[in-house]
Amino acid sequence: METSSEKTPLEKTTAIAAQGDEAPRGRDPGAARNLRGAPARPKLPSLVVKSTRAMVLGAGVSGLAAARLMARLGASVVVAERRRPDELGPVSGELDQAGIRLVAEDEAGRIVAGFDLLVLSPGAAFDHELAAKARKMGVKVVGELELGFRCCDVPVLAVTGTNGKTSVTSLAGHALTKLGVPVFVGGNIGNPLCSLALSLLEGAPRPHYAVLEVSSFQLETVERFAAQAAALLNLTPDHLDRHGSMANYLKIKSRIFSGMGSGGAAILNLDDELARKVSAGGAIWGFSRTRRPARGAWAD
Repeated sequence: METSSEKTPLEKTTAIAAQGDEAPRGRDPGAARNLRGAPARPKLPSLVVKSTRAMVLGAGVSGLAAARLMARLGASVVVAERRRPDELGPVSGELDQAGIRLVAEDEAGRIVAGFDLLVLSPGAAFDHELAAKARKMGVKVVGELELGFRCCDVPVLAVTGTNGKTSVTSLAGHALTKLGVPVFVGGNIGNPLCSLALSLLEGAPRPHYAVLEVSSFQLETVERFAAQAAALLNLTPDHLDRHGSMANYLKIKSRIFSGMGSGGAAILNLDDELARKVSAGGAIWGFSRTRRPARGAWAD
């Protein structure tokens, strides 16, 4: 495997990280230390303040993380769930202890008009009946990923694709850790971004990057989500019962690049016919077994 000689923004950062606290010759030592990790992202407008009335659809791992984060921020939080409280095990009691009310989905439909914000778990479709009703009533609707992104300033490295995204996300996190770069590894692999945001509020050390696996379900509901670097590994027919067509599936997957600025890195599988069609705001970096990209890696 060969790579082009040009360095991505991430490679430049990790190269400096590997030097430890020693400053490059001719540079201020403090500046070198600052470059060891990515700078904080600019703060985005908050979705949650102390007076916010927030509802979460779904009491899975991501939904619960969103609920706990918003409760910690001072919001009044309700979780809507189709399962009965006795089917949730200890979760029901934990929510009650945190001051978070649990309601059935049918009750949620009757009261959603009185809320400011509805947060969807990844398992809840963008056009879910409750979400559609909330939008009609003027309630802001976002997903857990968008909420977590807006509530912490850690730069994101994101991975999506039909296959292999868990392995690549885990490998990227492992590689950065070996370089001495503190990272949070999560997203669609059981460790929601809202959990990171909550831990930072509670005083946990700030990682230099959040390395996230991102699913098409999560990308349905992003608005301001923006990765510093993002990879689209491949696209094969999947979840078409939810997304309707391959064209729409590609459109949703491509949203991983939608907020990327010109300094970002968009990483594409150039051997995948659909992935090659994607455009992105950042510089395109390719990987291939059959062709040599202008920037990226290829098999020789």
